[in-house]
Amino acid sequence: MSEPLNPWLSRPTTPPPSQAAPVASVPDAVGPVAPQRGIPAPDRVDQLPVHDRGATAALWWVGAHGGSGESTLAALMPGTQAAGHAWPRTPSQTPARTVLVARGDARGLRAAQDAMRQWAAGLVPSVEVLGLVVMADAPGRVPRSLRDLWDCCTNR
Repeated sequence: MSEPLNPWLSRPTTPPPSQAAPVASVPDAVGPVAPQRGIPAPDRVDQLPVHDRGATAALWWVGAHGGSGESTLAALMPGTQAAGHAWPRTPSQTPARTVLVARGDARGLRAAQDAMRQWAAGLVPSVEVLGLVVMADAPGRVPRSLRDLWDCCTNR
């Protein structure tokens, strides 16, 4: 007996063996790739804590605030872990590869700015920040004030 087809989803297709799958390219970095001198650290109360982790992961999702969506992303990508709204410090000698996660509202974007300033000031040498994921907090067009804050976070 076959399963009913969902009219909104197309059937998965696999390329014929003669066609090679395209290789995904990684875009060039847009902002700083390492901490920099002279970056002022955020106030202590606005900094994310650093927690020792007994395990390593291919990638850590670091939520800039509660409700950012880091655990959802970790559940969707095997081999990754949610860092629990804290920078991970792992037993490995190499810095933990992390992606910062924030909601697309004013609170989330400001928390992402604080977390990135903390990293850029050199306060978290145990991590390598690969990027920022902004999770939509509502459907529809982003209000202008949030777009301006978004542009500030992403160096656009």
